[in-house]
Amino acid sequence: MRGERISVVVPMFNAMETLPRTVPALLRALEGCDDAEVLFVDNGSVDGSPDFVLGTRDHRVQLLSLPEATVAALRNHGARIATGEYVAFLDSDCVIPPDYFQRAVEALEATGATATGCEVRVPEDPHWIEKTWHSLHYQGRDRFVRYINSANFFVDREAFLEVGGFAEDLETDEDSEIGNRLVEAGKTLFESTAVEAIHLGNPKTLRAFYRRALWHGYGMFATMGGRRLDRPMVLLGIHGAATLMGLATLLLPFADRLPLWVALAIALLLQLLAPGTAVLYRALQLRKPVYPIRGTILYWVYLWARLRALAGLALRRRGRYWKS
Repeated sequence: MRGERISVVVPMFNAMETLPRTVPALLRALEGCDDAEVLFVDNGSVDGSPDFVLGTRDHRVQLLSLPEATVAALRNHGARIATGEYVAFLDSDCVIPPDYFQRAVEALEATGATATGCEVRVPEDPHWIEKTWHSLHYQGRDRFVRYINSANFFVDREAFLEVGGFAEDLETDEDSEIGNRLVEAGKTLFESTAVEAIHLGNPKTLRAFYRRALWHGYGMFATMGGRRLDRPMVLLGIHGAATLMGLATLLLPFADRLPLWVALAIALLLQLLAPGTAVLYRALQLRKPVYPIRGTILYWVYLWARLRALAGLALRRRGRYWKS
C-alpha cells in the first residue's frame, strides 16, 4: 500500500499473554505500508509488557505511558501524538491479517465513509462461551452502522479529532458513544467484514464473562444517545421486572395458596423470560441457527451483571475491571 501514512494506536495493560502473537502479526501487516507508526499506550503494566514492546527494536514502534487512565484516554493520547492520515485503533489482544491496512483504506475509499472496521472474530477452536456469544452477535455482512467496536476501529484522524475523540470520562462503551457523535456530525461508519481482527482475549469462564459484562455495564448509558429505543436497556427493564414478579410469587401472602413447586416454576420461567427473548430476537435478526440453551444461560449471566452495574451506578460504587 502506498501514499497514506498509517498510525496504529494500541492501548495496553498487562498484555504479555497475547503480545507474542499479536505484535508480530501487526508488524507484518505494516510491511506493505511505506510510512507507518505504532503507538503502544501503556496503562501501568507490571508483567513485562513494556519491555516486550521495546524489545521489538522496530523503528516504527513507540511506547507511551499513561497510568491510571481510562481506555478511552489511552486511545486519545495516542491519537493526539499520531501523525497519520488514518488512525487504526487495535486492542493488544487482537490479531490482524497481513493485508489489514490495505483492506481498511480500500473500504473507506470505496464507500466514502469516515471509519471502518468490524466486530472482532473468535479464534479457531473457540471455547463454547466465546463461540456462543459470537454466534449471537456477529452480523457477517457489510453495511453502514452507528457503531464499530473500538478493538478494531480504523478512522480518518482529522474527523476523529474534529468530534473530540473518545469520551474519556467513560470507563467503557466509548465506541458506542463516539459512533453516535460521528453520525450526528454527518460522518458515516461502514462495517466491512474484510477489515477483520481475531480477538484472543474473550472470556472463557462464566466468572470471566460475568466480570466482562459488569465492566461493560458501567458504560450502559453511553449507548442511548441517538436512538429512539435502546434495546439493551429495554431488555434490562424486562429482566428486572420479571425478577421482582418472581420474588413476589415466592414471598407475598398469596404465594401460600400455590404449591411450592408451582411458585418455583413460575419464578424460574420469569427468570428465563428476558434471556430467552433475547436469544429468539437474535436468531430472527440473524436468520441463522443459534445455540438456544447456551445463549439463554449467557444472556441470564449478562443481565444479572448489568443489574449489578446499574446498582453500582445508582450508588456511585463501581468496580474497575480492565478489558484487555
